[in-house]
Amino acid sequence: MKKIKKIKMTLDRLGAIIQRDYSKLDQRVRNVEGQIASVKTEIGGMKTEIVTEISKNTIQSNDKVITKLDAMMKEDAAHTLSHKRINDTLLDHESRLKKVETSSMR
Repeated sequence: MKKIKKIKMTLDRLGAIIQRDYSKLDQRVRNVEGQIASVKTEIGGMKTEIVTEISKNTIQSNDKVITKLDAMMKEDAAHTLSHKRINDTLLDHESRLKKVETSSMR
């Protein structure tokens, strides 16, 4: 059986062990902080991309709605004009009929 060599623990050795472990832990914390900063930057970029894409889609959608509304307004204007002409013609015919009726009654 092998004999395990016992090392006398001194305050200096204990301090060195703790310092080494603390340094490793500190490095891991710094790595995690760096990764967090990287993720924050990436999320910020994605946020900008999402807002840009949503804005683009909204503008395109609004363009479609405006185009459709414009077409409907033009169609309504043409329809209204057509009705006006029909009404004017009807009034003209009505006036003529009254003239014919009054002249034939004499």
